[in-house]
Amino acid sequence: PDPFSVPTMENLHALLEQHRDALQALQRDIDAAQTKTPEFRMTLRWLVLSTVLYVGCMSDWFDGEKWPMQFCAWASRNLFELEIWTQYVLRKREGAERFAKDWIMDGIGILEAFQGWSESRGRPRDPGVQKELIKLCSMRDAQLPGCSRFLDARQYVAELGMEEDYKHINPIFSKLVHPTSWSVYWK
Repeated sequence: PDPFSVPTMENLHALLEQHRDALQALQRDIDAAQTKTPEFRMTLRWLVLSTVLYVGCMSDWFDGEKWPMQFCAWASRNLFELEIWTQYVLRKREGAERFAKDWIMDGIGILEAFQGWSESRGRPRDPGVQKELIKLCSMRDAQLPGCSRFLDARQYVAELGMEEDYKHINPIFSKLVHPTSWSVYWK
């Protein structure tokens, strides 16, 4: 397949069909979980579905002859982080609820960066962006009181028993994903 094409819905349905038994077993486990909060269930379903689709897309798109090493490292790094977040969410209900709301912190971070970049160039703050930023900050204060930063996988790897893996694997990903001398000259 063309590595730059988006998989068709037919391919994605085939991928889900291929993993139907495993997904149904996971669904039964989710349904049997002690917690009944919608955040927990929605977050778990999102993580499972996104991981399955991500792996499927990488599998459909991947061609060892054409893809550069940086892309392979990027895909591997993202799967590793999905594993961390999946384990974090499965560990306790509060983790699932916190992860489900972290989009608020991400939105604040993105909009603050845009506003700061604009100001650094001598431009005024965009009123529309500022309005959305105020809305997100209000949501943060109501739903995530005292929270000042987005979730960071590095803070949870020890608690999840993944500290050794993270300590050794993350520097490799970092060197291969970012444009270092090694990755730029890799043939």
